[in-house]
Amino acid sequence: MIVQSYGGGVQSRALLRMSVEGLLPRRPDRVVFADTKVEPLAIYEAVLQDMNYAQSHGIPFDVVTGGDLRERPSGGVEIPAFTAGLDGKSRGMLRRQCTGKYKIQPIRRHLRSLGLKSVVSWIGITTDEADRMKPSDVRWVVNEWPLIEAGLSREDCAAFLRARGLAVVKSACVFCPYQGAASWARVRRTPVDWARAVEYDQTIRDERPVAGQVFVHRDRVPLAEASVPDLGTMTPLFDPEDMFSDECAGACGV
Repeated sequence: MIVQSYGGGVQSRALLRMSVEGLLPRRPDRVVFADTKVEPLAIYEAVLQDMNYAQSHGIPFDVVTGGDLRERPSGGVEIPAFTAGLDGKSRGMLRRQCTGKYKIQPIRRHLRSLGLKSVVSWIGITTDEADRMKPSDVRWVVNEWPLIEAGLSREDCAAFLRARGLAVVKSACVFCPYQGAASWARVRRTPVDWARAVEYDQTIRDERPVAGQVFVHRDRVPLAEASVPDLGTMTPLFDPEDMFSDECAGACGV
């Protein structure tokens, strides 16, 4: 069975629709979206639209979740937040736990609950980020990257969506530390998204066992005080300062 790991972003939307339109050799048998509960509002709008689209073409579209990423039930910060020592010198970054716990694992649990023992997982990575291609770490899941096989870039996918009057939106949790300046500007442009990001940043400031303080912004200052450019309505979709090339198996930011 072919299952598309859907994130709501440019590549995910294009991959689904290109496959249905016959622009790719095959189409997925099922689409699964793992909801962290802290995606931008525009992503939830895209998810609803694409869910209706997939179902209207006979493709099941499932929404699963590993919980709300803000709640931190384990008591620690699960995102790769930036740290700063109280001495003003030592700097670091926390270990990323969010991708596995809130993206990969919920999808795999769901597929197992359906009785699936062998899955081809479609991931929406494009030619300009081929370094994010990683093999599956379990035998029963085989990763494939149809957009790369088709020689398509992110801009190709964006142009495809625009030609159909569809929103071109970026997928990433509103407080993801991997974001660059343009991406933060995009978050701030939506007051609800910005408020959620600022609130979460405040809650993790003095999280232990970190000997120092924790921040979501790379400048290691409170997000509400961070230098975020005002890029207006033309905020670039693809921010060269984003750090998603370090992302695990491309499960986020697609």
